[in-house]
Amino acid sequence: MVVGLGVDLFDVARMEAEFRHADPAFTRHLFTEDEIARCEGQRRPAQQFALCFAAKEAIAKALAGDDCLPLSWSDIDIRGDPGGEHDVVLHGRARARADSLGVGRVHLSVARARGVALASVVLESSP
Repeated sequence: MVVGLGVDLFDVARMEAEFRHADPAFTRHLFTEDEIARCEGQRRPAQQFALCFAAKEAIAKALAGDDCLPLSWSDIDIRGDPGGEHDVVLHGRARARADSLGVGRVHLSVARARGVALASVVLESSP
């Protein structure tokens, strides 16, 4: 059964601008060390960061609810190939919220086209 749904669209040019003007603490605030290393290792890092951020936003939206405390971006860890298969690992408040919803699986799909990154998330309950 679906217990959460989230979608996010993020402009790659906005991510490029953010990185031009931000200090390294900005990046570490939004992304885990593994996410940073994976995205920076890609041909178009800003596009990969935008995909990763859109995925985090979509997951946060899927987890949202009246009793959901603010989440830390590091509570949502996007793993895997930025252009292919993804695995989502939740920590802290995100994990607690997912547990309270009975989340058994997180289905994440990402796409990029014409300068935008799109992420869609479906949270499925445990059988």
